[in-house]
Amino acid sequence: MGKNSAIDKALDYFIKEISNGNWKVGEKIPSENKLTALTGVSRSSIRSAIQQSIGIGAMESFHGRGTYLLTSDMTGLGQLTSTINLREDTLRSFLEFRLIIETGIAGLAAIRRTQKQLNELTSLFKNMQKYKGNKNKFVLYDVLFHESIAKASDNNFALMTIMDAYKKQNDVFYAFNDEFGFEDGIYYHKKIINAIEKKDASAAKSSMHDHLKHAIDRLGYS
Repeated sequence: MGKNSAIDKALDYFIKEISNGNWKVGEKIPSENKLTALTGVSRSSIRSAIQQSIGIGAMESFHGRGTYLLTSDMTGLGQLTSTINLREDTLRSFLEFRLIIETGIAGLAAIRRTQKQLNELTSLFKNMQKYKGNKNKFVLYDVLFHESIAKASDNNFALMTIMDAYKKQNDVFYAFNDEFGFEDGIYYHKKIINAIEKKDASAAKSSMHDHLKHAIDRLGYS
């Protein structure tokens, strides 16, 4: 999708419709499903764009009635798209960093993991499955899963690097969940666990690489 994110594209569409007079103050905007069809971006991205528009007071949502436009002043939305571009730079950089670092870490973890560490990874994965649909819990176990792989690598520098990066960019994981939902993490984490269980370093590295490269591709950064 180029440098602009799917959310940014949705917001640009909102601005265009307001500017053209197609969306009028006090009227209901199209449904999420219709906006998905009109813009070509995912429903989760449409939802995020609407939520951010609500957050700056441009729209208001009513349960069972839909979302309504509150103002035709596009200043706030324009500023919001600039903020999202900065946010997207952070997402891209963080994913690229993880692709470089965590691919090798997964290979080491496959070779060096103990049975106790494998059991911990399996438990964390089961919790991700259990809390599919609960963003806060799912993200928590997602982060712990990747940190546990770093611990299993038995390399203190790798662990410290990952822990420090995750601590500084913890909110980015919530952005990933908004964009990707729950299924991607479950699918790739299962492949990673299978490789680590078999102590197959090549497969572990490949699965981790595929996991993060898929995220980069979906966000249009490749």
